[in-house]
Amino acid sequence: MRKTYNSCRLLAAVLLAGAITTGCDYDRIDPGKPEWAVPSGDRDFVYVHARTDNIFSGYNLYNTGYSVHGNVEAEFQSSILRAQEVDVEVGFAVDNSLIETYNKRYGATAVALPPSVTVDLGTGKTLIPAGSLTSADTLRINVSGFTPASMTGRSYVIPVKIASVTRTGKVEASETFNTVYILINNTVGNVIASRTTIPPGTSYAVTSFTASCNVAINNPNNMFTASTTQYTTLTASAATPPEIVIDMQSEQTDITGVAFNNRTSNQARLWTTVDVYTSSDNVDWVSQSPGGVTLGVNSDNSTQSIAFRDPIPAAQYLKVIIKGWNNAALSIRNFYLYTN
Repeated sequence: MRKTYNSCRLLAAVLLAGAITTGCDYDRIDPGKPEWAVPSGDRDFVYVHARTDNIFSGYNLYNTGYSVHGNVEAEFQSSILRAQEVDVEVGFAVDNSLIETYNKRYGATAVALPPSVTVDLGTGKTLIPAGSLTSADTLRINVSGFTPASMTGRSYVIPVKIASVTRTGKVEASETFNTVYILINNTVGNVIASRTTIPPGTSYAVTSFTASCNVAINNPNNMFTASTTQYTTLTASAATPPEIVIDMQSEQTDITGVAFNNRTSNQARLWTTVDVYTSSDNVDWVSQSPGGVTLGVNSDNSTQSIAFRDPIPAAQYLKVIIKGWNNAALSIRNFYLYTN
């Protein structure tokens, strides 16, 4: 069985359609056909009806700035209203002109995938055998070629439309159910939101580290003493969000994350939202969480982890901008660094 990392694989169960019309061979008509699908004269329709509104969702990509995590794979069948005496081949193609239609219908702002991304439709066709209402095979779609530089949008959509049908004059594509939309959500940022366990790797001794802040902070280096009775405290303000800068004194490599231990074992004074940056010189900063990220809390109700999806290759400075909190009176008992 092929394994994929963080993959989303969806197999669409196709809803077959049929009709009650005078003069038809009822044994060869799909009995569940919706009203739109009533055959007209000698013509029949092929269609796809995969999931609600033909939308494949649940594909999540994570652009960390170093790589893009996640796979996009889908497959579905095609169907016909009335079985034919010969095979019917249904061809498919990507039609980005339908993105505007999708956005207007659902109030979305999805965009087309960048040209560097490859949408592979496999054979590009399905075959409905003679005497059958459903294709014997599936259209298999695989999307690849994601790069951090190209994946800048928040949401992408791939319209895959019926482009051709054999048996011209007898069978045509449905005007209503002729397109499948593959919706891809793209999260830009390297911090794993709402993490409730410590980062992977080994905890690093941090007694030599120092901290500074843009607002008044009491005993900033107490968080590095490993003491259970000494704390770093400060008062947060929405007007001037606290920016804690930690100098790790030398360049650290392969950083998997950090953790802050709250003074009390309850959630009353936890941080809720932060921005995280890293730097090698305290001048040029790399955002690890554009727009901010929500923090979770470990089972001890006091430790909050900032775990990186991709390890930071090298950095000496860490900046945490605290943008949200449960209580403005903040306290830090211990700070932990994790590396591979």
